[in-house]
Amino acid sequence: MGKELLFSFPSPSRDELKVYGYRFKGAEGKASVAIVSGLRGDELLQLYVASKLVRFLKEKLEHNKSFVRGEVLIIPAVNTYSFNIEKRYWPLDNTDISRMFPGYDRGETTQRIAAMLFEKVKGFDYGIKLTSGIRSNEYIPHVKVFDMENSDIDKSRDFGLRYIHKIQPKPYDTVTLAYNWQIWNTKAYSIYGGKANDINFAYAEEIKNALVRFLSKNEVISHRIHELYFPEVIEDESLVSVKTPYAGIFHPYKELGDYVVKGETLFRVEDPLSGETRVKIKSPVDGIVFQKHNHPMIYQNTVAFRLEVK
Repeated sequence: MGKELLFSFPSPSRDELKVYGYRFKGAEGKASVAIVSGLRGDELLQLYVASKLVRFLKEKLEHNKSFVRGEVLIIPAVNTYSFNIEKRYWPLDNTDISRMFPGYDRGETTQRIAAMLFEKVKGFDYGIKLTSGIRSNEYIPHVKVFDMENSDIDKSRDFGLRYIHKIQPKPYDTVTLAYNWQIWNTKAYSIYGGKANDINFAYAEEIKNALVRFLSKNEVISHRIHELYFPEVIEDESLVSVKTPYAGIFHPYKELGDYVVKGETLFRVEDPLSGETRVKIKSPVDGIVFQKHNHPMIYQNTVAFRLEVK
């Protein structure tokens, strides 16, 4: 049990890329779970959550050697090069490792990294990817699961997060880790929360507890944890996107999780040159703020809010 080098990759200009995992394995033969974080160099909250989970399991094992009943592999960071220089994507060619699965061992660098990683994480009963999502957006903590033939949507409830977002895979989803896990018969779940390049410590604690809850409910660890929510399954049809017709300085009036009433002002956009208000946008429905634009500037036809309709 503990830290192990999963694989390394040579670099012509700096130290080789080394990807480490923390493996905890019990003797009871219960379920196996792989948890992957840090495919992008700005996923700080996800890195933090993974590290907190590693610490939690280590401390519990110090007091109870049989605390872990199944197998847990936690990979806190894959794209360490990008973390080190504050870039989102692979720094040499700006490609996205998270869109390179299942990988190709004779392909470009990020394809090879994806291939080596996938070899280490396939074959588990469950696969969990911690992700920040689109860089300019902020998300309420939730589970996203593909609606595929072998998906287990109900199992998503074991995380105990407020929402389960069930989606139909799109063509660009076929190169993600979660999709390829499903193809290889690993039940896959993606956990979103917060925004890129930032750590919301309250969200981090909520997500870490969700992982502990999932491990507990599937008898991977011997632990009990309280329930916060009865999760609600939503689909894209349940979400209303509110866009801005103008570009400018973004002034949001609502935060994630807020309840809004139809006709209530969600945000305004200010002209960056004159300082005048270009538009105020009101909510078209009653609902909960599920996703929010998180950059000071917003561009024409950008989604400013996504609301879960009530």
